[in-house]
Amino acid sequence: MGNTAGIFQVSTESIYMLFMALGLYFLRQYFKTNFFWQLSLALSFFITSCLIKPGSIFLAIILTLFFGIKILKKYQSKAIYFIYGSWLLVLMQCAGLKYQFGNFTISYIDAITYYCYLGAKAEAIETNQDFEKVWLERTHFIYNQDPPISKIMAKEDLIEQWQTNKINLGKAYFLNLLENASTGSTPIQDCKNITNKKYFIVSKKVLLGISVWQNIIFSIVAIFLATYLLLACYKSDPYYSIVSFFILYTIFSSGISCSEGDRFNVITFPFVLILMAKCFSKKSTEAAKIYTVR
Repeated sequence: MGNTAGIFQVSTESIYMLFMALGLYFLRQYFKTNFFWQLSLALSFFITSCLIKPGSIFLAIILTLFFGIKILKKYQSKAIYFIYGSWLLVLMQCAGLKYQFGNFTISYIDAITYYCYLGAKAEAIETNQDFEKVWLERTHFIYNQDPPISKIMAKEDLIEQWQTNKINLGKAYFLNLLENASTGSTPIQDCKNITNKKYFIVSKKVLLGISVWQNIIFSIVAIFLATYLLLACYKSDPYYSIVSFFILYTIFSSGISCSEGDRFNVITFPFVLILMAKCFSKKSTEAAKIYTVR
């Protein structure tokens, strides 16, 4: 439900999910055929996705380094221009912000997100204030600063809270993870009964309830399966380890924000199905072997 409802919203999640799906598809093809152009194309989608969702920059760097030896061996091939071109786009974005604001960074949204959400919740817990009140104060303040100043202030706030409010910062992070994994689709919640349909209220409650349980179930399954397959398939089938790493990276990095419904975790749902298929196919194969032996 969250995936479907999110299509009609102006947000990064749908297009980011498409890029990740394409990247993982070509990566799977690469592991099957060992054609470098498929690896290059896969990495180009992972790298370019940073321009859609800046938080994935570390994922792109890690994956590039993971295939570093293969890339170095093929540094003169034509296919590698997919990777060169993608990183060039990222560098152009960083250079543009450096020229305009003075910081060589891909985005300022990460600092603002921390300051307005994770930092605000940690402060609210420490001072026993309502989160909405602290959020409004911090949001109004940070958005009235120049981008370079906002980045500096967010960094200083993180350092200060880490030194003086570490426990509450950890609590805020855990509460954000819990909220992101147990709430429903915001687009469904925001729907309005414009045409005055009699069944609207009931339908909205049902669909919202389904999205809540989908989020809870998929998030729990995602964490357990991804943790297991990340380690179990590292040598035998690294593709599933990479899918698992992406899922865990997405879920645990979502703790920096909150009050967004299932917006963050819903990205992982299609890829959780891949892990579920892997586990079921593995069990089916083992069962078939046992049956054959008997």
